[in-house]
Order: sequence, then C-alpha cells, then structure tokens
Amino acid sequence: MNLPAAFEEKMRALLGDEFDEYIACYEEPRYYGMRVNTGKISVEEFEKICPFEIRKIPWIENGFYYDGDKVSPAKHPYYFAGLYYLQEPSAMTPANRLPEIRFWMYVRLREERRQN
Repeated sequence: MNLPAAFEEKMRALLGDEFDEYIACYEEPRYYGMRVNTGKISVEEFEKICPFEIRKIPWIENGFYYDGDKVSPAKHPYYFAGLYYLQEPSAMTPANRLPEIRFWMYVRLREERRQN
C-alpha cells in the first residue's frame, strides 16, 4: 500500500508505537458488510430471500458480512429497492449503540434535574 508521505508522517506522529500495526492492517483481507433495512423487511425474511451467501455480524442485529470479491450487492435489485445498505462493519457500530447512549444521556439529565 502506497500512502501519501504527509499522511504517513501525520499517522506516525499520532499513533507512535502502534504505527507499524496500523500499516500492517492494510495488508489484511477487507471485510464487506451490509445492513438490512428493517423498515422494509425483517432480518429473518431477508435471510430467506438473499440471493448470495451472507454471515451474521455478531454485534449488529441486522448486519451481515458478504464476500465482496465474489458478489456485487450494489448491482442487485434488492439494493435499489432499499432492502439493505452497504456499509463497512465497524461503521455500523455507532448507529447500533446510539439508542443505548441516548437512554443513558436521558437518565443522567433526569438525575441532574432532580438534584437541582
């Protein structure tokens, strides 16, 4: 992987001793992910009709891995129908955790109001 020198310098300064591990990750296999749009179809129903092989992403209820070297989900009619979104698996985590974060923010705010 040839990254721009300025980028490498900045990342080396930010990551310090972890920089070499960071660079090494570019040589690892890429993970492809999709998230089922549960506003249009249930996860269970999508698993039944999905025309290619998928594997559950353990920490995302509606997330799946697929082999992006073998299939092109962005070219399938289900994609254009909005049954799923293509998204890198780690990028799914914040949206998945947001309801939990909102809950704890609400609890904290409520507690602060009680104290005042």
